[in-house]
Amino acid sequence: MDSLNINCIKAQRYPLYEQVGKEELTDAKKHYYKIKRQNPSYKVDHNYSFETETRRDSPNYVDKKYVTLKDEDGTTLWTMEATLGTSDEHIAKRGFWYSPSGITAIRDYADSTGSMFWIDKHGNELNRIGLKNMQTASAVPLKDGEFWMIQTRYNWRDFGDSRERPNLASLIFCDRVGNILNTIDLKYANIYNNKTFSKSEDYIMCSCYKNIHLENQTVREYQSYLIKYDGTIIKEFDGYAFANGSFSENEDMYIAFASTRRIIDVDTGEFIATFKTHGRSAIANKEIGFVAVLDYGVLRIINYKANILLFHKKFDVYPYPKYVEITGDGKEVIVVTEDHLYTFRLKETNENY
Repeated sequence: MDSLNINCIKAQRYPLYEQVGKEELTDAKKHYYKIKRQNPSYKVDHNYSFETETRRDSPNYVDKKYVTLKDEDGTTLWTMEATLGTSDEHIAKRGFWYSPSGITAIRDYADSTGSMFWIDKHGNELNRIGLKNMQTASAVPLKDGEFWMIQTRYNWRDFGDSRERPNLASLIFCDRVGNILNTIDLKYANIYNNKTFSKSEDYIMCSCYKNIHLENQTVREYQSYLIKYDGTIIKEFDGYAFANGSFSENEDMYIAFASTRRIIDVDTGEFIATFKTHGRSAIANKEIGFVAVLDYGVLRIINYKANILLFHKKFDVYPYPKYVEITGDGKEVIVVTEDHLYTFRLKETNENY
């Protein structure tokens, strides 16, 4: 595994990239790239939307919430009560997650143990699975709703001191209507909210941790998992938090945004190279060997296989750019600042880079 010092890599005599565009961001694009920084696989879904309404229940005078699913034309498809109970002290809340196919997964806390069930776009129940008592759960639709990932963990509030909490959390992988395909019991109970999905959502990187309470400090132990959409584990990384990162365009490489960036081969889970930076990074496909790195307002495009700096640009803006993308073939890089999107393109050249 190679260790790169991005400040000391030898540079090409002539930069191999040039700036070809600068576009002012609309509010919609600012919102889009803000979400992309948190979830690189984010796609705009205009098919369905939830609306929430609060109604005063009579005769108990308890505020009840109702969730309505509407299609892209604003037509109401179904409405369901989201809070169950007769008083403020005894309210069970349902959680709702819809997929692009119109199927909705619902976490139901109304019974003694709780369950997750699925309904179609007309409100008809399709399937239901039981969950362990006191587990909270959330759902993520994958691959346009053909699969689901259900994240479960024990509710912290049910256990007082976190050191006495059961060390149990899991990821349950289901088909489009909730039939279980695979379950991964995670090593630690605390799951990172952030997870990185590849563009096709074929691959997922997630992490969990536990706190270890020492006499004068609390330290953490980590575990990360590189997983396929059906719950097949490709690689476990003991001692690493890799949940924040970025997949290459054709999903054969991954950069983990840890304190030391690690370039990982997705097929094998092996480390290819490491480097340090204080900003975001993006990687091209495996055979290209290019990585684009942001560091304190400086963009560097590097051939990490040959240890060569291909391009360097400093942005005289603040806040510093926070988002970078590189195409799989390495021919185009975009950088997003607070107000603008910059495009850089590989020059047509016969030089061996």
